[in-house]
Amino acid sequence: MKKLYILRHGQTLFNQKEMVQGQCDSRLTDLGIRQSDAAGQYFKDQNIRFDTVYTSDLPRTEETLEQFYTGPHKRRKGFRERSYGVYEGDSNLSLINIMANAKNAYGVLGIETDDSLVKRMKETLEEVMDQPGNDTVLVVSHGDIMRTFADWVDEKKMSEYGFMPNCAIFEYDYDEKTKTFDLIGVIDQHVADIKAETIWKNFKKNEE
Repeated sequence: MKKLYILRHGQTLFNQKEMVQGQCDSRLTDLGIRQSDAAGQYFKDQNIRFDTVYTSDLPRTEETLEQFYTGPHKRRKGFRERSYGVYEGDSNLSLINIMANAKNAYGVLGIETDDSLVKRMKETLEEVMDQPGNDTVLVVSHGDIMRTFADWVDEKKMSEYGFMPNCAIFEYDYDEKTKTFDLIGVIDQHVADIKAETIWKNFKKNEE
């Protein structure tokens, strides 16, 4: 059995301003840097060491990693956030209203579908986890793709989890023989006491 940790990036300027980020990018805020430091401290306190570290190809994941990790890492496009198309840069509230009033919003409005999101996340994770020597792996990724994949792995367990803060960690076991993921849990106590300006208020299913 292999161990996988997926870390959401620290708070960015778009998160702070409650703007749709998706596959565009913005820098970490001071809070995001402190959240990233706290994630690194959690791994240190738990004596968790990684055989290989990955980020998406979006700079905010690398900036998060750089706050606590100085070793080499690899980028994978498959770990990037959901595409929100022309709505990236709009306010979160405007997108919520549009999606609430559109049938099949993800397809019709040019927003990447859940099926597409899960497919590329699963394929990229399998490629990473099946490599020899990758027994404990860290991936720095994004809230929406992390949550959508976790819902696919264990919808019942995720139904009990509410808002996902920046730098939350999803812990999985991976069975290389059966290519199955087991969601062990969500770790966010390391950022619980760090004052955060939340995004997607009262809309728990669409963190990004």
